[in-house]
Amino acid sequence: MENNYLSKKINTKIGRDDKGLYFDYPTLITFGELTVEGSVGHDHYAKLFGKARELFGIECIPGFINDIGKKYFLFTCHADYSFSENIFFADTVIVRVRLSKIGNSSFTLSGEFINQKNKVCATANHVIVYVDVATRQKGMPDWFVKNMEAAIGKVN
Repeated sequence: MENNYLSKKINTKIGRDDKGLYFDYPTLITFGELTVEGSVGHDHYAKLFGKARELFGIECIPGFINDIGKKYFLFTCHADYSFSENIFFADTVIVRVRLSKIGNSSFTLSGEFINQKNKVCATANHVIVYVDVATRQKGMPDWFVKNMEAAIGKVN
């Protein structure tokens, strides 16, 4: 079969641009992600960004998956999205994730939803708090910050 969407290999990508390191998660939009109007529902942007940010952690931050859920968990305390253009069925979308800020107890991941015409259709920001499982204390340990900075570079 020629031009079969399912035969296309979709690969993640790590790159750098003038804003720093980014992680791209390409995905193909299916019917289950659409509203009755035929475009991607606002709630589904959160699901797409959630998956992309987990893959970002796994691929870009050394040691990210070793202790998550055992020694620490990551709590999203703020999430916002802005929309400028609709995304539709069978569109290939790149969810681009980057670390935009590192604080004492939290970090911010920013995202862009880029369509196949290379147009940014929506943006996202998540403020994520590092919480110690045993003590329930907020605050990122030095090793976590150093791992992020080593992989990504300093931000802020």
